[in-house]
Amino acid sequence: MFVGLLQEELADNQTAGQHLKRIGTELDYLSRVVNDSLDFARERPMEHEELEPLAELDQVRALASADLDKAGVSLEVRVEEGIGKVHWDRERLRRSLLNLVQNAIQASPASGTVEISLNRDGQNLVLRVSDQGDGIPPDKQDRIFDAFFTTRQQGTGLGLALVRKTIEAHGGTIGFETGPGQGTDFVIRLPVISGADLNREDSTWPTS
Repeated sequence: MFVGLLQEELADNQTAGQHLKRIGTELDYLSRVVNDSLDFARERPMEHEELEPLAELDQVRALASADLDKAGVSLEVRVEEGIGKVHWDRERLRRSLLNLVQNAIQASPASGTVEISLNRDGQNLVLRVSDQGDGIPPDKQDRIFDAFFTTRQQGTGLGLALVRKTIEAHGGTIGFETGPGQGTDFVIRLPVISGADLNREDSTWPTS
């Protein structure tokens, strides 16, 4: 708040404005580190809801719209017909998918396309977040889900670790398919959960 007030008071001072912008950026980064660390450490019960999958994925697209516009990247959403309702923890799945989409945007070339798809495969729902980037380097592939591992200067190293924790809390798995110059697909497999299985007392975030 005080940084914002100073920016208003020093609007005519270009040098001070640049310093305040940097301070604001660093404060945002520190806030993300704290919040991601708390989310990673906290153990909370799941809150499953019956949701319309296309509406949820469209909401992820809306949340990513500013990043898409800035990068000049488009986002396509495809949901297989006949899937019906899903039973997810809305907030956590949405945050996880947004994290994957933001990563895909950063990996994509200008005018590239990111895709989210949802299909059914037997007793599982398969979510894919695909980009058209350069792929994950071989020396990074074994560590990308490790907590605090990051290749970005402003990364917390907890984004993909939190994604994996959320998916595993839903009883699912996450992996990826990648190749040099072939982009990357993050592949999430989630069980088709029946109404009787929702909000069980033991449906909590795993600790490992």
